[in-house]
Amino acid sequence: MVAGRSVRSRGNRVNKKRKISVWKVLLVGVPLFIMAAIPLGTIGYNTVSIARQWYAYTRYVPVEVTMLSKGVAQVPMSKNSYRPVVRYGYHVDGRAYEGNRVTPLGYAASEGTAWGMLDGTREGSVTTGYYDPRDPSRSYVVRIFRFSPYALTAGPTLALLLVALPILYTGRGHDVIEPVPHGEGWYAVPPSGRLASRLRVAGWLTAAYAVVAGTLYGHYFAVAPRPASQTAVVTAWLALAGGLLPAYFFWRSWRVAKKVGDARLLIDAPATAPGRTVRFRMEQPVRGGHRVEETGVALFCDRWKRSGKNAVASVEHQQWVRGEPRVVDGEAVFQGALTVPPEGQPTSPVSANPRYVWHVDVVTTAGPGPRYRETFPIQVDAAPAVPATAAVTGP
Repeated sequence: MVAGRSVRSRGNRVNKKRKISVWKVLLVGVPLFIMAAIPLGTIGYNTVSIARQWYAYTRYVPVEVTMLSKGVAQVPMSKNSYRPVVRYGYHVDGRAYEGNRVTPLGYAASEGTAWGMLDGTREGSVTTGYYDPRDPSRSYVVRIFRFSPYALTAGPTLALLLVALPILYTGRGHDVIEPVPHGEGWYAVPPSGRLASRLRVAGWLTAAYAVVAGTLYGHYFAVAPRPASQTAVVTAWLALAGGLLPAYFFWRSWRVAKKVGDARLLIDAPATAPGRTVRFRMEQPVRGGHRVEETGVALFCDRWKRSGKNAVASVEHQQWVRGEPRVVDGEAVFQGALTVPPEGQPTSPVSANPRYVWHVDVVTTAGPGPRYRETFPIQVDAAPAVPATAAVTGP
């Protein structure tokens, strides 16, 4: 595909891209939704458990209970898990009640631990229990505050935020969008993402991470008796360490945006083919009086090979053009040319295996700190067929 191609051929390629996008939703979006449903269900269930435990621990009223029976039962479908089993009676406002709940939430442990929860009680003994003043039939006898529902809420939630970070931060990936005519003989290549969107994504995910971790761990340590669970202390430190990742992405985007703006990549044809050379022009705003020390423009071909559920990427081709750009009226300008090797593979559809993806990367070094880097996916069409040489016949 070259600059002089027909409008019909452009329309065909755009339609093909739309079909590929639908397949991408079906092949990628549906499995991701199913995979996300499990942790989302876990998060919802344990969030309700946190609320139930908090209410039972802080709002139930003490009452004397008489232990009628106690024992240990094996948890169904588990060989090594046991739960304490009790039956007790108590009176509230002259009315008799009978209960069988041991703790605010269900509890399963080893057989020894399950028996240990009932130490100090025997059949016929009187001990302290707790009942719900709104419904006296609800009660329990062992007052503990468990960390497990907090862990099972914080773990999947924070993990989903960390998984979403690189997916949302990288933008649209390597999907090719039709270049837009920009002046005479130039076409602007849409980038995979922009500095403002990356800064926004990193900021929102950092804030969400801080709110989730701060709320869950803060609530546990505020309510739980002292000393707090060692598991809670360790996982709180791990959660804090995990929060440094989105915070770093936010700092990196903010730092880069202070030095340069989004680069604009112009090429002399909307697409290219193996063996052809593409001229480029890179334009980028320079901010804060920083000096652009070097600009690098590179042509990459990535090969994605799927094997089962795994996909392995390798770089099939890499070509760099580096140099110090000209700065005119606060804008860095860098020009050059890149050549697709004659043996290069054309851009593949999403469903292809292996899949070949071509993109141009722009890397800008301006002062200390992180460098600017952006990806610009481009279309590489199949090389045009070489017409067969006409046969020469004798007289």
